[in-house]
Amino acid sequence: MQLDGANGVISGNRHMCSKFAGTIVAAILLCMSYGVYSKPLDPSVVHTDAIGKYASILRENDVSLSLPEAIALYRGGSVDSSEKSYLNFGIGSKPVWLIFEVENASTTTIKKRISLETSWIDWVDIYFLRGDEVSDSYQSGDRLPYNQRPIKSRFFSFDHEYRKGKTLIVLRVETTDPMVLPIYFTNIEASNERALQQSYGYGFLYGLIFALLVYNLMLYVSLRNSSYLFYSLHMLAFIAVNIAYTGHGYQWLWSGSPVWQMWSIPVLMTSYAIFGFLFAASFLNTKTDLPRFHRVITVGCCTIAIALLFFILAGSLLAVLFLAFSVVCFFAFGMTYSGILASQNGSRSAYYFLAAAILGSGGATITCATVWGIWPYSDLGYRSVELGTMFAAIILALALASRFNIINKEKDVAESLARLDPLTGLFNRRAFSEYAMPIWNASLRNGRDMAIIIMDIDRFKLINDSYGHAAGDDVLTTISRLLSEEARGGDIIARWGGEEFIMFLPETSVQKAEMVAERYRQRIGASRVAFADSFITFSASFGVAIKEKNEKSFEALISEADKRLYEAKQLGRNKVVSGRRD
Repeated sequence: MQLDGANGVISGNRHMCSKFAGTIVAAILLCMSYGVYSKPLDPSVVHTDAIGKYASILRENDVSLSLPEAIALYRGGSVDSSEKSYLNFGIGSKPVWLIFEVENASTTTIKKRISLETSWIDWVDIYFLRGDEVSDSYQSGDRLPYNQRPIKSRFFSFDHEYRKGKTLIVLRVETTDPMVLPIYFTNIEASNERALQQSYGYGFLYGLIFALLVYNLMLYVSLRNSSYLFYSLHMLAFIAVNIAYTGHGYQWLWSGSPVWQMWSIPVLMTSYAIFGFLFAASFLNTKTDLPRFHRVITVGCCTIAIALLFFILAGSLLAVLFLAFSVVCFFAFGMTYSGILASQNGSRSAYYFLAAAILGSGGATITCATVWGIWPYSDLGYRSVELGTMFAAIILALALASRFNIINKEKDVAESLARLDPLTGLFNRRAFSEYAMPIWNASLRNGRDMAIIIMDIDRFKLINDSYGHAAGDDVLTTISRLLSEEARGGDIIARWGGEEFIMFLPETSVQKAEMVAERYRQRIGASRVAFADSFITFSASFGVAIKEKNEKSFEALISEADKRLYEAKQLGRNKVVSGRRD
């Protein structure tokens, strides 16, 4: 009996365990089939992170759901949940219902703000339910004019007072764009503070980029170098696409145009990439240095522009979106690849470009992957394009500034060479006048003495005929060196033409001018130039003219010195003749 009784007890226990196990399995199967309820939000708690993991998720298929139908499915357990704080459903997602349960355990009514911090959502419907009754509801989204938003913000924000007990927040979200849903449940003060901190960051970013844009645009106006123009347009396109996808554009610029708000982001993204490619082609001079890659860039940009126009005319926003994101990814690869190719050619500018391309393109790729849903959502990933572009812009600005310095140096060298005689390195006629005239005018006002010396190599034609023009050039360079060595600090020396040289001597009396000319004559007469197994000797004749008082012009003084030179030639050469009045 006892055994039978024990067996009966054991048999009963087995039946109870089997029934309990069956209940557990059924519950697990039910959870697996219909999802689980997410835990409720406590309005008295400060939620600093996004609240995606608190959401019950319901996706529409081909048939739209009404609010009662969505609530019925929610209460029937036909919902999913997420372990992620940031929800992301990708491009072209079907409409999504998000249901949050808020439970206020206190007797105090708590006012909170729920914000969907994505600026490009087409339709946002939100309902606040107490039991089966809708206590409040709003409709917002980019398809409506900006002034119809309940809270004037670049995002979609809704305030509500939560009384004691349970409140159900039901959100229906629909968009053709990437459905990225960072949703925050915060105090109004905290929300405003967050917005203020973000505005500081964007203000710094826009200020920096705009300053670089204007600076390089000014360089383009002065230099007419297309690199500066395309860089400015690339930066302008970046600012435009940034203010479009952050919501600043709809808030500040085109608040009355929902149609442009719908198309602006993909169109401006594509423009940003095209101007980037044009800048790369100009900056790296791909037409000359990388002709094959230049053709790829040219054909690619034309194809992208044609495809964009075709999809816009066809009214296919989804196709434009896929094109824009694909182009930005291709842009990231193309910019980096072009920098690698250019750096292999030894271009110093290419190293700057490559570093900027890696930063900028890498940031753009991370942001695209984050928005597309390939990369887990985070604030850093979402704003990577801004950080990457900011650092890339600084590097490229330094590269363009470096190029500007190089251009200026080349310009200075060219201008300097234009003033110098290529054989002797002395000033030519133009430079002589440019440098001498200001000193002449100043000395003229002050009544100072000035002198001109004109020198001519004796029988220079005979040297060329006897030894050749190469030997004649050696004589010219030797005399030029001697003149430069003997010149005083303020004297200006130039090759006047052929075998003639001219010297302007400020603050010089006729006696001093004669002494300078005589010293030149003696140094030249004592010089010689090696030729074959012998040496070439030569001499020079000098004409000296002095301005005493104000009776001569600069041209007249040169003419007088030339006459004295002719007299020196007539007197047998290798002489100094001046217009001295004894």
